[in-house]
Amino acid sequence: MTRSCPDCGKALTASNKSGYCAPHLLARRNASPEHKAKAAAGRRAYLAVPANRAALAAAVRKGMLNLSPAERARRSEQGKRMVPTLQSAEVQAKANAPEAKAASARKRTATMIHWCPPELVPTYRALSKKLGSSQAAREVMLPTIAGTAENARRTVLNHQDAQRIRHARDVAQSY
Repeated sequence: MTRSCPDCGKALTASNKSGYCAPHLLARRNASPEHKAKAAAGRRAYLAVPANRAALAAAVRKGMLNLSPAERARRSEQGKRMVPTLQSAEVQAKANAPEAKAASARKRTATMIHWCPPELVPTYRALSKKLGSSQAAREVMLPTIAGTAENARRTVLNHQDAQRIRHARDVAQSY
C-alpha cells in the first residue's frame, strides 16, 4: 500500500515520516504559531552569542562601507518609510495570496529554466523526475528545442543520415 499526502494526494516515499509532501509539510509548519515562536527563539539565541552578533554587524557594516554617503542616507530614509507599510496586515495578505504566490512561481520558473519554452516546461519537469536529474533532462530536451545548437546539430545529422540511406538505396537498386 502506498501512502499519499492527505492535502494533495501526492505519493510519498517509504522514508517519509511526516505523512505529508514537502510543500504541504512546510506550509503546515510555517503556519504554526509554535514553530514561529521556536524560530524566533532560535534567532534570539543565535544573536545572543556576542560572536554571532558581532559577525552579523561586521557583515552589515562591510556592505554599508561600499556605499556612498548619499546612498546610505537614501536607504535609511527608505527603510524608515517602508517598514511600517511592509509589515501592515494588508500587504502581508496580498503577499501571501495564492495569486501572488502563483505569479512568483511562474517568474521563478521563467528565471531558472529560461532555456526551455514555457509550453515544454511540464514535459521537462516530468522528464526530470523520471531521469532523476535536471541536467539529464536538459540534455534530452535541448535537441528538441528549435534555435539551439543541439537542435541544429541534430537536424544536420538527420539530413546526413537521410542522404546516406538514399545513396545506399540508389546503389542497391542500380544493379
